[in-house]
Amino acid sequence: MNGLISTGATFMSLRVMAKELADKMLKATDESNNEAELRINIAEILKGYLTKLDIISKPHHESTILTGQKLDSLYGRVIIEYEFPKSFKGKKTTKAFKDSLEQVIGYIEALSQDNIETRSKFVGITLDGYWISFIRWYSGRYYITPLYDVNEDSIQRLLEYLRALSKRALTPENLREDFDSESEIAKSCIASFYSAIKSTKQNRANVMLEEWKRVFSQVCGYNLGKQNSDMEKLAKSLLSEEDIDLTLFLFSIHSYYALVVKMLTVEIMTMIQTVGFLPSFLEGTISASPTQLKNKMEELEKGGIFYKLGITNFLEGDLYSWYLYTWDSSIEKSIKQIIQTLLNYEPATVKLEPFIIRDLLKKLYQYLVPKKIRHDLGEYYTPDWLANLLLNEVGYNGNPKTRILDPACGSGTFLILAIQRIKRYAKRKFLRKQDVLEYILSNVVGFDLNPLAVITSRANYLIALGDLLHYRKDTTNNISIPVYLADSVLIPSLETRPYGEKSYVVKTVVGKFEVPHFDWKKVSRILDLAEECAINGYEKNDFLKRLKIELEISEQKELLGNLYLKILKLTRKGINGIWCRIIKNRFAPVFGGRFDLVVGNPPWIRWGISTQRISRRYN
Repeated sequence: MNGLISTGATFMSLRVMAKELADKMLKATDESNNEAELRINIAEILKGYLTKLDIISKPHHESTILTGQKLDSLYGRVIIEYEFPKSFKGKKTTKAFKDSLEQVIGYIEALSQDNIETRSKFVGITLDGYWISFIRWYSGRYYITPLYDVNEDSIQRLLEYLRALSKRALTPENLREDFDSESEIAKSCIASFYSAIKSTKQNRANVMLEEWKRVFSQVCGYNLGKQNSDMEKLAKSLLSEEDIDLTLFLFSIHSYYALVVKMLTVEIMTMIQTVGFLPSFLEGTISASPTQLKNKMEELEKGGIFYKLGITNFLEGDLYSWYLYTWDSSIEKSIKQIIQTLLNYEPATVKLEPFIIRDLLKKLYQYLVPKKIRHDLGEYYTPDWLANLLLNEVGYNGNPKTRILDPACGSGTFLILAIQRIKRYAKRKFLRKQDVLEYILSNVVGFDLNPLAVITSRANYLIALGDLLHYRKDTTNNISIPVYLADSVLIPSLETRPYGEKSYVVKTVVGKFEVPHFDWKKVSRILDLAEECAINGYEKNDFLKRLKIELEISEQKELLGNLYLKILKLTRKGINGIWCRIIKNRFAPVFGGRFDLVVGNPPWIRWGISTQRISRRYN
């Protein structure tokens, strides 16, 4: 379960469970006279929670291992070493802690039979009932956490380890094995998508394809109709057809990757549980009928699941939900394959092993699309060491009040590293987590014109925020991720109309949209209301009345009326639902404000635009 524990027809928050368990452990510690009693008492308490966690592996207590050592408790690959109650005294310098740590490391090495690769699969825990520490082997050394109080935070981590090590870790290598271009899942889903988009007559699907072509050709500067021997080779390895349309093939790959990212992200966010207690999305689909499955996928693609989690714009401007309008049994089967495989993973890995998860989505795409093809498409991913070097060069120390922009953010490398620096800075300065979250959402901003990059970057941004999402100042307020599907150079043009009114012009595959020259807040609210009214079939005058009553907007009626009529017409033709959101994103560079730093790996240099011009725009 992801963030929630199934108990029949009800769901229980992992955090609530951790609070209960922590309280019981502290009480058991007070009642224990020695190490043996502490182990017996806590093991008995844990037993009931393991049942709720659906962990059926039998724990071993007081077990003798090959070296002759006797470890206290072993739960799968989780080792727990108990010490005399309260003997750590909150200090890693105590003899009790040092002895316990030495024993745990000895157990890990013995159980892994001194195999360095196997060593990383274990986690050691040392516990005196009041204090707890976690030990992992990673990248050639042991990582030892501070001594944490036994409370809901530390015991939630304990429960997540117990559960995580009974499931498949969410790592790039494991995802590669299940989802890369050589996997059966990739072949099945990409073939289903390709067949559907190639044969469809459905207007909405075709319009989304055309807008993707228009935008993506600007991103990569690549003729999508041009033959490419490397891409042809990849296409023939995944499709059984002879005459393959490489543009449709690439669109199918992007759609497949985007779908996996959406499903992964919703599970991770459900596990983090920023708002309320929601059940796992994937578990809710596994036994669904074909109709129910399609309905659930529609809810996901419309952003409904993310709205429930308090995130408003994760799928804003997304062009990859087209498959809903070409739904057939082949697509249904492929989606079920993805769901069944993802259910084997433990999304808590993002909290337990952040050093592993950091490049998760970036590497998944790299495994899916060969390097030569990515480079032909103008896709170059910035390695962390280079991004860190550039952040050092501009003097960015993680001060959360410094506004930083990556105008071509790709998968979000610079944004994620900036967030990590802010977290470290905040910890040193003892800043309140509520304030840190607000600063990050206001001051770490990214733009990109590649729809796939935007989805990836938003997902990485949320994962990087992690537990900070618990600390919103007002939990009734939703979060908008400051990563936008926008061109940082060619922004919407401001034009003067015949009567002196000014309007912005946004170009799309379905034509131009003229938007009044208002501030960002007004523009955003107008577009939200226009989409809502169009979906509900309001006439133009009804829309204008609602603008006046609800938003107190009564000027520029002609321009607003024409904008609404265009949106209403598209809605009635069945090709709306994305344009208002796309327009909102395009305005991000216009209303983004001033930035202290503009840092990135700029693909826009080849457009003949100097970095000085870019810098001036955001200063």
